[in-house]
Amino acid sequence: MQINNAVDAFALDRQVPLFIKKPNQDTGQIIQENGGQIDIAPTIVDLLNLESPYMMGNSLLDDEPNLTAFRDGSFRYKDYYYEANLTEKAGNGICYDVSTKKQVDRDMCQSQTKQARKDLRLSDAIIEKNGLEQD
Repeated sequence: MQINNAVDAFALDRQVPLFIKKPNQDTGQIIQENGGQIDIAPTIVDLLNLESPYMMGNSLLDDEPNLTAFRDGSFRYKDYYYEANLTEKAGNGICYDVSTKKQVDRDMCQSQTKQARKDLRLSDAIIEKNGLEQD
C-alpha cells in the first residue's frame, strides 16, 4: 500500500480486521463498521443476547455508527477521520473525508471531537482512579 495522505496512513496503521465465529456457524457476513478493542466485549455480549450495565464501547453489530477514539485524541466516525494535533489546543486537529481522502471543514468532526475527549477522560478515570467504585 502506498501512503499518499493522512487517511492512507490511518488505514495502514490502525485498521485491523476482526473475525468472530460462533460455534456451529456455517455462513458469515462482512460488516464494514468502525471499531476498536473497546468494542469487542460489547459485540460478544450482543451475540450472546445479554446486557451489561457497566461496559464502555459499542456493539459492532447494531445499526448505530461507532465513534472509535484513539489515545492521542484522533478518531474515526462514519466517513470521517480526525487527526489530533498534539501541539495545539484540543479540537484543533484536521478532519478528513475518508472516501475522498481530502481535508474538510473541522466542523464536520466537532461534536465527535468533544465525545472522544469525554470517552478518553472516562477511560482514564476508570483505569487510574478506579472510577467504577467512586460516587
